[in-house]
Amino acid sequence: MNILMILFLILAFICIKEILEKRDFKYWLLLTVFSVLAAYSHYFAAIPIILIYLVLLVYLLLNRNEEFFKPELKNYFISAILGILCYLPWTFA
Repeated sequence: MNILMILFLILAFICIKEILEKRDFKYWLLLTVFSVLAAYSHYFAAIPIILIYLVLLVYLLLNRNEEFFKPELKNYFISAILGILCYLPWTFA
């Protein structure tokens, strides 16, 4: 399971790179999917996932480009909330 966690975390980092370069919504969805899959594979994956989302939020807040800021912030919160909602059933199992 640790190998799966590492794989999904690496894929999440690749999605972040694509988000910052291409700003496409499909990479936000992939980030959500890989984050949830990493957390499903091992509980300790929640720590790097939370850090990934916090660093991404800080980056978005510090680099406020008026053209991309609001849509990217909206995509960020959609991704974060969707990830939390997908992980909630696992916490009660």
